[in-house]
Amino acid sequence: MYHIKDDKRAYKSSELIYEALITCMKEKEFDKISISDIQRVSSVGRSTFYRNFDTMIDVLYWKCDLEYKKVMESYVNKESHENNELEFMLHFFSYWMSHYEILDMLIGIQRYDIISQCHYNNSHILYDYFKNIYSAPIPDFKYHMAVRIGVFVGVLVAWIKNGRKESTEELLAILQADLDSVKGTEIII
Repeated sequence: MYHIKDDKRAYKSSELIYEALITCMKEKEFDKISISDIQRVSSVGRSTFYRNFDTMIDVLYWKCDLEYKKVMESYVNKESHENNELEFMLHFFSYWMSHYEILDMLIGIQRYDIISQCHYNNSHILYDYFKNIYSAPIPDFKYHMAVRIGVFVGVLVAWIKNGRKESTEELLAILQADLDSVKGTEIII
């Protein structure tokens, strides 16, 4: 797990470690990268690495969690909202269009579970925001989140694997067409 103190120095060290990991991943496979490699590239000491992270995968988990927090908070903090799911999807996919690097790395090492977990970890930000707008609670919240996480993460993974060719609007059109085709059909696959 990661355990970064809430101060500028710890954050800066963590960013240096992350940047070093990106550099190292361009040179060798993730599972071949050592703490010594990170130390050499980042000039951050071994003790600093272990003060912030337990393992190498924690670096990617931290960055993904951080980006998910940013996308959720940036939506909630927008000046005006239409407060509908389409607006959120536009915001969500637009954000990832320019912040895809961490997703790309996690997909490259087949750690989709981290993407899903980070989405879930930060879903409370939206839930708390919408809870104050709509009076009725979401029934079966865990299933509600499972469907949304499955869709959002699935679309992001397919988009990255497809070379990030589609725009936000194209992704939404594809998603909408697929959801519309599910309604009124008996095909489950």
